[in-house]
Amino acid sequence: MADRAGRATPPPVRGGKQPKILFATQAGVRPPHFVLFSSGFLEASYRRFIERRLREEFGFEGSPIQVSVRVRAKRESRGGRRPARADGRH
Repeated sequence: MADRAGRATPPPVRGGKQPKILFATQAGVRPPHFVLFSSGFLEASYRRFIERRLREEFGFEGSPIQVSVRVRAKRESRGGRRPARADGRH
């Protein structure tokens, strides 16, 4: 559901890059806890939007829910070339 909401209404651009919601999972049930994995920081207003969508979609009106965001760590650059293999193959 959070993935669909992210595609239908993408998060606002921050610092020239648009973060993406990579996937989401439910981490707990009392209270319901959802964890969003994203490619960048999600603004508080967008997190509230996702929380409202979860409430509407799954009928959580009136109950507390938690929404956490985990930002994917940046990968180190490899310099554009792969290291040569010891056996000489590519």
